[in-house]
Amino acid sequence: MKRMHVKFAVLLALLLVAMGGVFYWVESTGSALYHQELTQRLNAPVAMYIADAAPLIVDGDVDRAALATLAERAMVINPSAEIYLLNNAGRVLGASLSGEPSLRDRIDMQPVRALLSGDSRLPVLGEDPRVGHDRKVFSVSPVMDNGVEAGFVYVILGGAQYAETVALVETGYQQRVIMAAIALTVLTTLLVGWGAFRILTRRLSRLTASVRRFQIDNDAAPGSDTSDDGDELEHLSRAFEQMSTRIVSQVERIRESDRLRRELITNVSHDLRTPLAAMQGYLDTLLIKQQDLAVDERQALVETARRHAGRLGDLISDLFELTRLDTGSIRPDFAQFSLAELANDVAQELSFKARSKSIDLIVEPPDGDATVIADIGLIQRVLENLIDNAIKYTPEVGSVRMRLRFSGDDCAIAGAFTVTGIEQTHLPHIFDRHYAVARDCSPAAESVGLGLAIVKKILDLHESQIVVHSEPSKGTQFHFALPSVAKAA
Repeated sequence: MKRMHVKFAVLLALLLVAMGGVFYWVESTGSALYHQELTQRLNAPVAMYIADAAPLIVDGDVDRAALATLAERAMVINPSAEIYLLNNAGRVLGASLSGEPSLRDRIDMQPVRALLSGDSRLPVLGEDPRVGHDRKVFSVSPVMDNGVEAGFVYVILGGAQYAETVALVETGYQQRVIMAAIALTVLTTLLVGWGAFRILTRRLSRLTASVRRFQIDNDAAPGSDTSDDGDELEHLSRAFEQMSTRIVSQVERIRESDRLRRELITNVSHDLRTPLAAMQGYLDTLLIKQQDLAVDERQALVETARRHAGRLGDLISDLFELTRLDTGSIRPDFAQFSLAELANDVAQELSFKARSKSIDLIVEPPDGDATVIADIGLIQRVLENLIDNAIKYTPEVGSVRMRLRFSGDDCAIAGAFTVTGIEQTHLPHIFDRHYAVARDCSPAAESVGLGLAIVKKILDLHESQIVVHSEPSKGTQFHFALPSVAKAA
């Protein structure tokens, strides 16, 4: 009973049995009404023939001999007929029954009047004068006495002999055939339905088993079939397979993201402790030895502590910005602006830092209109991070160069700087935040390690890909492209 096709089969059996019962009742009722109407129509003149054959009421008295003679003749023609003589009020004045059956004093005259009117739909059932019997079809005709209606000949067409014959027929061949046909129909439909349900639910059973296996071990994902063949169950099966594949992939990404998050927290905690411990050390030295230190020594301690506080602030700002980029709370506000002017502004902003290391910061002019469509604030952040990163990792008396070029309808920017280069094994990971925080390329460089991760996130929002080329002896270059106004038009 736990199998779906078994439940369907049982339900179908119950419905078929109920429908068979309803059909049997409708057939029996319809057959009875059909025979009643047929009997009443064929025997409608019987009462009239009896009433016209001889006077039955003479001067208000019933001629019982004439009634008996006429009833005997009528019953020879129709043995199931029972003949009664009624007065106008429905009282039974005489009967053709043999023996002395118990009779009613009077019968309901409403069916009699309805049949005589000719407006009623057949069959019309009247009361059987015999006590304890149901209503039956009848024939009726007025009885005249000296030209006045004195009563009625009331003929029950389905008398006792008729009832016995009906009971015999009901248990006869016809009823057995009907019951056998209903049983055979129910059984055949049940078997066919059970087989059809079993075939239709077989794939659903396999899908259910696959779901259960996936619930037990979500690493065991079935393959994906993208074909359009098959019915709804096939589509459901393929949809589940694709869904399970995606879920497994998402679970893997969540696991990897959780691992990276833990590593990031560990690495960021280390970077937060480093400037914080340095600040605390310099400030403690200043507090303990401030009486013994010269003014320039105290100034140097304060400047160093301030530099570490700035480094701590940069790290916190980068973490906050990266979190907003991860959560999608930052949406690009696209507008037209000159990429060349923005590059010069960023270079001017970082020129002091470059001069402090005797680094030449050069922005090469574009070979055309460098107007692009992007978020100027976010692209400024990209350029600041790239140039600042280049200055940090470029040896003193070096150079950092930016070039703007056109590639099709895009304006591309390339940042080239003379750093010793990045090993090829590290290149695939330099935009990973956990990797950037963990590496220690230069102890002298006060890098917080999240700049390139922020660059990658911002350019992803602009649907732009950043590419890096590096050779240990020649330096490193970063390339990305933004759509120009000409492309947008």
